[in-house]
Amino acid sequence: MATLIISYFGGADKYCAYDPIGSETVTTSGSNAQSTANTKSGTVAKIQSDTAHYVKDGADPTAAAGTGVYLAANEILWLRLNRGYKIGAITA
Repeated sequence: MATLIISYFGGADKYCAYDPIGSETVTTSGSNAQSTANTKSGTVAKIQSDTAHYVKDGADPTAAAGTGVYLAANEILWLRLNRGYKIGAITA
């Protein structure tokens, strides 16, 4: 099992995120795990982990090697989010 940390922000401008809203931790493994729905008006998510993952966002996202974005271990992925979207992740 691994841990994915997702931090939510109100927006971004000139390569800088602003208005931190909060964060959550998602425990991941070899099967798809999802975050809670983005209901806090977060428009940007910072995703990080010390383990490689495939990540996908959507209303009911299923992350997989063929459908997700690769997040290397100890790297950061920034995503623009829509309200109600979740983040799905699976360890790579």
